[in-house]
Amino acid sequence: MGKWIVAIVLVALLAGAGYAGVKLYPYYRLYSLRDTAALTLDETEKKAIFIPSKSSLENVAALLDKKKLLDDKTSFLFFARAKNYRKHRIVPGKYVVKGTMTYNSLVNHLRAGNGRLAVKVTFNSVANIRKLAAIVATQIEPSEAELLKVFLDPAVHKAYGFSNEERFSTIFLPDTYRMNWATSARAFVKRMARAYKKFWTPRNKAKAKRLKLSQTGASILASLVQSEQSKRLDEWPKIAGLYLNRLKRGMKLEADPTVKFALGKPGLRRILFKHLKVDSPYNTYKYHGLPPGPLRIPDKRAIRAVLNPMKHRYIFMCAKPEYSGYHNFSRTMRQHNRYARMYHRWLRKEGIR
Repeated sequence: MGKWIVAIVLVALLAGAGYAGVKLYPYYRLYSLRDTAALTLDETEKKAIFIPSKSSLENVAALLDKKKLLDDKTSFLFFARAKNYRKHRIVPGKYVVKGTMTYNSLVNHLRAGNGRLAVKVTFNSVANIRKLAAIVATQIEPSEAELLKVFLDPAVHKAYGFSNEERFSTIFLPDTYRMNWATSARAFVKRMARAYKKFWTPRNKAKAKRLKLSQTGASILASLVQSEQSKRLDEWPKIAGLYLNRLKRGMKLEADPTVKFALGKPGLRRILFKHLKVDSPYNTYKYHGLPPGPLRIPDKRAIRAVLNPMKHRYIFMCAKPEYSGYHNFSRTMRQHNRYARMYHRWLRKEGIR
C-alpha cells in the first residue's frame, strides 16, 4: 500500500509542479523501475552470461540485449547509471541471471560481483601445450593465441624453474579445475603451478629421489609409460618397473613410442629396423637415458605409477599376439625373442605391415 501512496504523491507532484515536476521525473522513473521485471525470461528460467574483462556498462547492456534477455535496454541503462554501476569496477566472469530479477536485483547482482560463478576447466592427457591451449581456450576467456603466447614464453618457463617449452609442459597436470571464466593466461599458469606444487608433496619428491629421478624426469618417464600402454592402465606400474630396471642397469630404454615421436608418426603400427636409425635425442634406441622432454602431457595416474612401480626383474616387453592390448614381459633376450617371433607371425597373419 505504501508503494502506491508514494507513486500517487509523485504523480501529483509531476502533474502540478510544472518545471519542478520535470526535475522530479527521473526519480519517479527510477522508483517505478525498481521492482519492474527486467528480463524477458519466464520466472523459472535461468541463463548464463559471460562478461568479458574491461567491459563498460554499455558493453554489458549490449551483451544482454544481443542475447535478447533485456525487456528494455534503455531502462536498464537508465537504472544502472542511476545506481552508479559504471562507476564501480565491472567484475568480469560468468553470471547466471533469472527470470524473477527486477532492474534493481539485476543491477545489484552484476554490480557486486558476488554473483560471479566459477567454471570447470577440464583437460585430459594431450600431445603438447599447443593442443592444450586449443582445449583450454574453449573453457575460459583467453584465446588460443593469448594462451600460447604465455605458454611459449621462455621467461615464463624460467620463472617456474623449467629450461624449455617441452619440460615446462609437465607443469600442467590433467584434471578438472574450478576457476573464474575471466582468468587470464598468466593467471591460468599460476593456477596450474599451484596444482603442480600440491601434487609434488614431500612424500612424492622423496619417492622420485629414491628412484634417482627429478620431478620432471618422473613426468617424462610417465609419458613413455602412458604412450607405451594407452589401453590397459593396470599395466602402467609393471611397465614403469621395467623402464626403471633398464635405467638402473645402464641400458638404453629402447622404447618404441620414442621412435614414433622422433619420426613424427605417432600412429605407426609397426616399428622396423630402418625406423630405429632416426637421429633424434628422443630416440631411446640410439641414446641412453630419458629423452629430453615428455612425449605427451602425462596423466597423474601415470606419474603415480612411476613413483610406485611394480618390483620385478623384467627388462623386455613385447605386445601379445592378440587384440587384448597386453604385453608379454621377459627377463632374458632369448625369452623376449621368442615372444617377438610369435607377435610378428601374428602381425603377418592379420595383414598388419
